[in-house]
Parts: sequence; C-alpha cells; structure tokens
Amino acid sequence: MARVDLVHQQLRQQWVEIRGDSCVMKRDYDATELSVEVGEVLTVEFEESHWAWATKESGESGWVPLENLDTDT
Repeated sequence: MARVDLVHQQLRQQWVEIRGDSCVMKRDYDATELSVEVGEVLTVEFEESHWAWATKESGESGWVPLENLDTDT
C-alpha cells in the first residue's frame, strides 16, 4: 500500500464511523494534497496523523506531510 493511501486510511478511520455496509462522516473531509515549494509560507490550520491542513498565501489549501514543513522559521 502506498504511503499516501495508508495516511488517508488512518484519517478516514478517525473521521468516518463505519456502520455495516455504510458510513457516516464525523466531519468534513477533503483529500486534496497541496503542492508546495521550498521557502513558501503556509498557514497550518490543523494537524492530523503526521499531516497538516495548510493554506498558501494564494488561498489554495490542502494536506502537506509534516515532515516537509519547517516550523522553526
């Protein structure tokens, strides 16, 4: 299983309640991954399962692996 698929599976378990053959969302979910460049400034809105939901200065939002972010600057 690809790393991205595994992370998304972990997120789904925390965000989805399985009820037999169906499920109920516990909260809104968007699987968009955000392409970023070195040095780009992002606003991190929240973190989940080693990923951050971040927004670029342009307003574009999506998931970024925490390991790709430098929070020390």
